[in-house]
Amino acid sequence: MFNSRIFPLWLVVVIAGCGSGETEVTPGSKTDTSAQPLPVSAPPAEKTEGVGDELIPAAAIVNCAGFTGADAARILGVPEAVLVDASENYSPSSSLCSFSPPESSEGVGFYLTASGSIERAAAEMEQGRGMGEVAQVVIDRATNTQSVEAPIQAAQSLGEEAYFMDVNGTLMIRVANVQIQVLPMEDREQMKAVGLQVAQRLQDY
Repeated sequence: MFNSRIFPLWLVVVIAGCGSGETEVTPGSKTDTSAQPLPVSAPPAEKTEGVGDELIPAAAIVNCAGFTGADAARILGVPEAVLVDASENYSPSSSLCSFSPPESSEGVGFYLTASGSIERAAAEMEQGRGMGEVAQVVIDRATNTQSVEAPIQAAQSLGEEAYFMDVNGTLMIRVANVQIQVLPMEDREQMKAVGLQVAQRLQDY
């Protein structure tokens, strides 16, 4: 099945062994054995004015913001019948949405997490940027290499702010008080298509 156990970014803890050279990296990270980018400073995420100025209700979280297997099938270019819906609600404010063929890692998956305020969600997005930068520093030091690309890469025209995090391959998007974490796919354009559709559905609530 599609790997739905990549933890939401705000639950990831990066631990560096002081003087030991040992590093624990996010479960599911695509970079636990290779160097990743490290810039002097990450570029600011693209922000869209006038979007999501009201709180999004919990109802949007528990039903994947209306995103369905049919939506995933269109993005993946496969028949809907081959996809298994493994979505689950963790709490009234957190859910996993997962659609993939059986025994396959090629699918669509994303987390939805609602914060109690827009300010809190924005702060958590900023915290995510910092965690990504720290993770790349740890990886570079552990592997004695220098990263080439930036660990945080702004994604345009998605929600109010969005960025790709290279350390675990995810796409982070904020719409008002809700964060969307699109899990890694082979094609980043497909990830953006998933994020755009979910963001637009959230804006309709």
